[in-house]
Amino acid sequence: MNDKAEFSECRELLGIPARVLGRRENNGRLALDTDQPGQQAFQAILWDCFFSRDLEHPWDRNGGRSFRDLILYFSYVAPQSERLLIATNTAGRVASYLLPYTRTFPDGSYEHYGIPGLRVEQVCKRTLVLRHLPTGGLLALQDNSFSMTARTMRYLLNDEVGVSRGDETDTRRPVWRQKGLTTEEEAAEDHWAPSPCTALRSALMVRCYLWWHSHAVLVPPRRSNATRCLRWSSTRTCAEIGELLTTSAVRIERAAYSQRRDEYDLGVLRLDSGAIELDGPLQQPVPIRHKSRNPRSAAGRPR
Repeated sequence: MNDKAEFSECRELLGIPARVLGRRENNGRLALDTDQPGQQAFQAILWDCFFSRDLEHPWDRNGGRSFRDLILYFSYVAPQSERLLIATNTAGRVASYLLPYTRTFPDGSYEHYGIPGLRVEQVCKRTLVLRHLPTGGLLALQDNSFSMTARTMRYLLNDEVGVSRGDETDTRRPVWRQKGLTTEEEAAEDHWAPSPCTALRSALMVRCYLWWHSHAVLVPPRRSNATRCLRWSSTRTCAEIGELLTTSAVRIERAAYSQRRDEYDLGVLRLDSGAIELDGPLQQPVPIRHKSRNPRSAAGRPR
């Protein structure tokens, strides 16, 4: 496959506009993945959040929308040189669910709402840039409206935060307004600590357009050497996803896929020593054939 064909295939598979995808070309070759450990760790966190089952992630406590629901607002996900870009029809709303709050209880225990350590780095035309302090990772939430000025973006963010946090009885602290990390946020470091699966989870976040319309969720794995299992129920089969992730224009370099052998088995995607199970359909769902509503059914037609 030549470079032009790969570019077209990648654009189609990931839904990224050509003008945006072109920024990831390096000497004519596409470079979808970052080699920066901090950015990898942050993208791995985002993948864990966006594909967690509704309200089961320990930080998914804001009410209204769950982390997984936020995908409904996404248009595409695109890697950039030093950050991940998510195009969305409501950047302020998505940010309001990701920015962290902490509630402390009388016994000294606490709980997190949103991603600990996340801060607003910059507000500019059409875009909110968020930085994860512990990893240094960056997320750019780009609003689809071309008329959005920096002033409008800031107003909409404040409005979303005010709407979702306007209850006077709410005892949560908006730690995202603080410059440094709080003690409670530092205690969440296990979520971004380096692991054998960090690079693989980061790469899957970049390619999540492949399955986000398929009711995909993360569930506990079966195998002792896998850290997570990605389960989905429609569109592409398990074998198709495995092939796309290892041989297509959106392949993950050095990744290998082991096919599921039967309906009781699971596929396994590996990158170096990291492994994630894939639990998708064995074959394409058969389209449902609806009976004709024509009162002259086949049995009533003349011979």
